[in-house]
Amino acid sequence: MTRSARWLTLSVLIILLLSPLAGVSTFTSVQQELLPSAFRDSGRGSGDDYSVELYAGERQEGDEELTRNQTRSYDFLVVNSGSQNDTYNLTVDWDDPESYGWHGSLSVVSIYIPAGQDRTFDLVVTSPRGDVVRDNSTMFNLTATSTNSTSVSASDLHMVRIITPYAVDVYEMHPALVFAKRGEKASFGGEIKNVGDNTDSYALRIDFVPKDWIAELSTTDIDSLVSGDNAQFQVEVTVPDTAGQDEYALVRVTVTSKTTEYSHIDGESWANTTASDGRIYGVDLQPDSGSRQAIPGGLAEYVFTVTNSGNETDTILLEVDIGETQGWTAMLDRDRIEDLGPGIETTVTFQVNAPQDATAEDWCVAGVEARSENREQHRIQANVNTTIRIPVRGVDLTLDSETKAGEPGEQLTYTLTLTNSGSDPDSYDLTVQKPPTWQIQLSASKVDDLSEGDSATLELQVTIPNNSPDTDTALSIVTAISRGNNSVSNTTEALTTVATVYGLTMIVDRSAQALNPGNSTSFTYTLYNYGNGHENLTFAASWLPAVDWTVTGLPDRVELPPFS
Repeated sequence: MTRSARWLTLSVLIILLLSPLAGVSTFTSVQQELLPSAFRDSGRGSGDDYSVELYAGERQEGDEELTRNQTRSYDFLVVNSGSQNDTYNLTVDWDDPESYGWHGSLSVVSIYIPAGQDRTFDLVVTSPRGDVVRDNSTMFNLTATSTNSTSVSASDLHMVRIITPYAVDVYEMHPALVFAKRGEKASFGGEIKNVGDNTDSYALRIDFVPKDWIAELSTTDIDSLVSGDNAQFQVEVTVPDTAGQDEYALVRVTVTSKTTEYSHIDGESWANTTASDGRIYGVDLQPDSGSRQAIPGGLAEYVFTVTNSGNETDTILLEVDIGETQGWTAMLDRDRIEDLGPGIETTVTFQVNAPQDATAEDWCVAGVEARSENREQHRIQANVNTTIRIPVRGVDLTLDSETKAGEPGEQLTYTLTLTNSGSDPDSYDLTVQKPPTWQIQLSASKVDDLSEGDSATLELQVTIPNNSPDTDTALSIVTAISRGNNSVSNTTEALTTVATVYGLTMIVDRSAQALNPGNSTSFTYTLYNYGNGHENLTFAASWLPAVDWTVTGLPDRVELPPFS
């Protein structure tokens, strides 16, 4: 619809409203007869690729009438009269030249309709809350525009008007502003008028009173106020002893109709009281640094200085503000500072913890808010920015000796030193590889929270098996792995050898044998190698009684393996 066509429609409507026909409802004539037929604007005609029509839904007599502060929904029908599926943008605008506060909204702002079909949507209208008079009206202009062809659109006008079976005007308080000292009362006079068509009763309430202030009404009910009559009430506001300098209380008084189904009929007025001798409160907050770095899974620590900059002893409340930063957390070492004297400062510790999976591009702005407990409007917030630094991980391992020797069954101890050679504190897990038959173990399998540059001392205990030959060895491989980065590790090796232990025993089957001259005898000797080394033995007879005694049968050499 063009602008000229729309204003032509409005002109005809105004004429009709000013000159109603006898026995015919003005609104019904305009809304149901003129608008849908004579003045409806539709885009193109049926059979076109894109075409749209817009109609008001079913209406009952009186649907156009709204009381003050009332909300009502009106349904409308959009018809896709084209041959193509289409989506329509829906808009609404209205005139409110007196700025009473008319408002309209749509249940949807876009609607898809297949060709030849229709869909409904709602216009939600809210009438002004106050000041608007009987028969005040406004026009809501609804438009459906094709998104495929923006020149194709349809419009419809919807008029609503005010009725006032019940209505109330609440006038401004007098005086508008009162200055009072702490502990004193400020008095205000209020007035209402029944501007509805019927006698009504009203409930009065105070909706908002600042901390420590006291506000009291002279009455909470005004009953049976005749249409056109006025009624008065009083409000007393007490300034608290804790009130701050230039502190004020803007107390709201709300007046509501007590008639059933008309509780939305209301009005309000405000009483403004300012303390003329308020106390001076203040708080200051300063971090020791505006930014720091943290490693993934680590923390950045800040020290905040809190100062009572007022003239009164006060308790300072502290609160963390970290927003919605994913994975980051923050905490203070305390959330309140009790009885901080004027000009006195103290410190609090603030920790910001980075998520374990943080990357070099991550950051977090976190804040601390400090506020007076007596007057919480005196507050300050300071923010700090924590960025991620990717740490350098490193670990060194050294042994007091790379090799040691011991006898079977002996326990040997190596001293192992682990040093954090990285840039930040780290923890480490340790493992040892060893021969399966040897008992080898570390005194600890982990080292926790080792600061950069610091070292930890452990023991590698090696027990040589009891049956180990002197040719046996054991290689112990110790590995330390960084928990901060498990791709960073270091190893060291300890070689344990077995010392030779000698142990030889020879047993004869009998210690003596009597012989006649010329006779011979034999003795059986058994050799035992109790040592862990390989024995190569030679034999010789000695201590014979005379040269003509002879010994035969001795072997030249005997080899005995360990433990045989």
